[in-house]
Amino acid sequence: MRYARLIVIGLALGLSGAASANGPEIGFSAGGIFPLASTQVRLVEEFVTVPIEGGAVRCQYTLKNLDEAPASITMGFVTNAPWPRPDNPYGAQYRASHFEVIRDGRSLPVRLEALDKDTWASFMTVPPDSLPVWTLDFGPREKVWLSISYDVLPSGGCDGSHCSLDMTYYAATARLWAGEVGYASIQFTFGRVAAILRQGIPDCSPYFRLEASPPFYRETAGGIAWEYKDWEPDTDFKVRIDWTAAN
Repeated sequence: MRYARLIVIGLALGLSGAASANGPEIGFSAGGIFPLASTQVRLVEEFVTVPIEGGAVRCQYTLKNLDEAPASITMGFVTNAPWPRPDNPYGAQYRASHFEVIRDGRSLPVRLEALDKDTWASFMTVPPDSLPVWTLDFGPREKVWLSISYDVLPSGGCDGSHCSLDMTYYAATARLWAGEVGYASIQFTFGRVAAILRQGIPDCSPYFRLEASPPFYRETAGGIAWEYKDWEPDTDFKVRIDWTAAN
């Protein structure tokens, strides 16, 4: 069988079961796109900022063509958020919007491709019907800098006395890129609710709880962060905040 080669990378969040992923190279068959181990393109750096209460996600990726010859690939953004289908663009409610991919100050055209859900099951809890993809050209051994941004809503809700918000960054898929990730910075930023709960109550522990994995993250003024060098991704990143009304 002949396969068309694609590359996938990304981060995405959905209202039901927030999820995000930094994906691998993928192939295409009659069943749709599926993940492959890349031998040609390395993820050199990634800088990701996720607002846990929703808002604008910011991603910056540096990729390098390891070959001496030029390359033209298709990249995709892994997301379990529903995207409007080409045949019914207004039939699905946006959970991720204002999606944009920029290279060298120029916005790249983005389209949708169907995927083979079974082959993504080990990477995504609820694979979507399709993924947004775009074409990217490399010169010999060229590095490419991409900026990806979009708006999202978090997973969570309130039952009257208890509330929660959670996000997941599925980073383990990045191990399918060629070589190790040279540097990665993953940041989850808190918004107004978390800031008030963390800083506005002298002893907020009875009312506010933060859970994050993997361990060994560092707290920042605006949230929490992980940093890695020469990293072989073997874990996903999960952040959850819970709070109750003070009595």
